[in-house]
Amino acid sequence: MFFSCPAFYENWKPLLQKMSQIIRTLSIQFRLPFLSLQKELDEEVRRYGYSAITTDGVHLTRQGQQFLADRLYSCIAEHNYV
Repeated sequence: MFFSCPAFYENWKPLLQKMSQIIRTLSIQFRLPFLSLQKELDEEVRRYGYSAITTDGVHLTRQGQQFLADRLYSCIAEHNYV
């Protein structure tokens, strides 16, 4: 997951999209859930502000980590992995 700030992270988006598609394909092949969070995290940035979700465009703040943990837990519970 990367954010558009600093702006040079935009250059990574094509590679991230390609990697995401490969991981999605593997998740289908192995019948595992695929949890894509980039759009949701981008929405969190729009809702709460950049500095509330990420410290530098790569690493999440405590609030960003909590969002990630909540989504991961929901996915795990939804697929009966707990």
